[in-house]
Amino acid sequence: MNKSDKLRLAEKFKTDKRLWLYAIAVIVLALLIALPRIVNPYLCSVVFLMFIYIAYAEAWNIMTGFTGYINFGFSVFAGIGGYASAILIIDHGIWWPVGWLLGGVFASIGALILGSFMLRLRGSYFAIGMLVILLASGVLATTKYLTP
Repeated sequence: MNKSDKLRLAEKFKTDKRLWLYAIAVIVLALLIALPRIVNPYLCSVVFLMFIYIAYAEAWNIMTGFTGYINFGFSVFAGIGGYASAILIIDHGIWWPVGWLLGGVFASIGALILGSFMLRLRGSYFAIGMLVILLASGVLATTKYLTP
C-alpha cells in the first residue's frame, strides 16, 4: 500500500465517520421527537432538564475553560430569554415555537449588550461585575413591572 492509497483510505474514513455522525444525530433527533409519545411526562421533563444542564455546562466550559473568566451571568441570559418568550407567548399570543426563538434572540441581544461592557473587565472584577448583574436581575425579576 503506497502513500496515495493511505491518503485515500484516510479521506474515506473521515467521510464515513462524518456520515456516521450525521446518521447518529438524525436517530437521536427522531428519538427526542418521539420521546413524549413513548414515555411518561416526568421522564420527558427530566430529559429536558438534562439538556438544559448540558447547555449550561458547555457554556461554563467555553467561558471558564477557554478564556479563564469566571462567569456568573448564564442564568441572567436564560432569564432574559425565558421572560421574553413567556411574555410573547402569554400576553401577545405568539405561536410558541416562534416565541421560543424570539426569546433566544432577546437573550442574545442582552448578552451582546452586557458582554460589550463586561468583557472589558479583567480577572476578579469581571466575576464580581457579573455577580452584581445576576443579583440585580433577580431583584428586577421580582418587581411589579415584570411579574403578573
